[in-house]
Amino acid sequence: MGSGITRKKLAGDHAVQPAALLGKQRMSGNPQYNLWFVNQSISAGKLCVYQDGGNVAFNQATPDTLAWMVTGANPSVQVNFKWDTDYDFAWFDYGSTSTQQIESAGLNAGNAVTLSLNQYGYYFKAPPTSGPSGRLSIQMDASIPSINDAVAGIGMHGAGTFASPAGPNINLVCTPAQVSGLAYWVSFGPYTFEVNDSIDVSTLNTPAKISFPYGVYTMTAVLNSQNLWSVYSGPPVAVTAPSSGNVVVYEAGKGILP
Repeated sequence: MGSGITRKKLAGDHAVQPAALLGKQRMSGNPQYNLWFVNQSISAGKLCVYQDGGNVAFNQATPDTLAWMVTGANPSVQVNFKWDTDYDFAWFDYGSTSTQQIESAGLNAGNAVTLSLNQYGYYFKAPPTSGPSGRLSIQMDASIPSINDAVAGIGMHGAGTFASPAGPNINLVCTPAQVSGLAYWVSFGPYTFEVNDSIDVSTLNTPAKISFPYGVYTMTAVLNSQNLWSVYSGPPVAVTAPSSGNVVVYEAGKGILP
């Protein structure tokens, strides 16, 4: 879960954007997952989807949780979140000019990469190499300063999920859980953070946990007028027609789709 580390980057300022907004293309043979959010509350606000801390084990201290998908929603709006379970290497520099790099990673090949710093900024040395199967490894070399505003970690489908503070000569090893064991959380409130920001999940409004049963790829989370959640398998019982303007389609790593 989030470490609560304070950095120069303030949530909502110079937000680091999803990779696809920088032209990154996603290709995956994994099933597509869908999470519907139905806002039956009387409030407008921001919806945040983040990943459960049990989705990955780190060899370092507990990593920061990152805001994976974030969008606004007015009352009566439905949001359809979409993603594949393809992994990424990611770093984010939360300095005065926010920069980032998100690169596709495999769990069997191309699952180890080196993070360096030169006069132009941080970068992953290419191409990724192959390490132990089922793990994702980031070796931070001696060029990384001890004091900085950067984090390094992993993402899914083009947006960050977990990251640890960057530092010199650190080997960060991440071991993702089996896809069948992945879980997600969704929270709604007057949030100011954006995608890829570090979040302290203990400060969020009460979230709903989303776990996909075997063979199920669509779930729905409904927030009612008492701000209580109900979660069930499948799409919303009554799906508003997209032409009504009350349906937002959001893909991880891309944001709101046209």
